[in-house]
Amino acid sequence: MATHSNSKPSSTPPTGLTGSGCLIRMLWLLAVPAVLLLSAAVIVQQHRKPFSAADAVFFGTVVLAAVIRYLDIRFFGGATETGDPATMRHWRRYAILLILVSLIVWAAAHAVGHYTA
Repeated sequence: MATHSNSKPSSTPPTGLTGSGCLIRMLWLLAVPAVLLLSAAVIVQQHRKPFSAADAVFFGTVVLAAVIRYLDIRFFGGATETGDPATMRHWRRYAILLILVSLIVWAAAHAVGHYTA
């Protein structure tokens, strides 16, 4: 008696993590938060400066993070935190959350720097 499987074979082959994909993933997972936190710390220490190089680095990193995550999903088989394949919907959610949280952190860094001077 033959057994039948109800699951269909996947039309896309499983993708392994390439060297480039690993580097991209490490950038947005580890490097981006580190640069944002360091930039925020510098903003706090620059007491009352309205805009400085640290602000430019901070916002440049935000833009770069969104681009890196897009590349990860679009070209390097990006995955979610649970290991499922990431989609452009995941990217949109990431970009929106990244912008909102970054603005809050940036404003808080300026507020703390202004009031601790």
